Amino acid sequence: MLAVGARFWARHRLRAKNGPDDWCALAAGLIFFANNITLWWGTFVNDTLLSGIPHPDRFIGIVNNYQGIDPLIMSQRQLTISLKAG
Repeated sequence: MLAVGARFWARHRLRAKNGPDDWCALAAGLIFFANNITLWWGTFVNDTLLSGIPHPDRFIGIVNNYQGIDPLIMSQRQLTISLKAG
């Protein structure tokens, strides 16, 4: 979003019109932020509301596609399936 902001600022300073590429970059940035906020909400806030305690282990499992299981204690077969699924 810093790059998109700099892009709009440079266009403003140069008194140039904003083109469709500028507006697409802005829309992509907003969608990116909305996606990250919903990921955060679904991972931490819902867990906290249900149990009162956030579960960071669950977030680690979502990020690395290991379904919340520590890859160091997984069997070879579980690890292979998890890596293929991700």
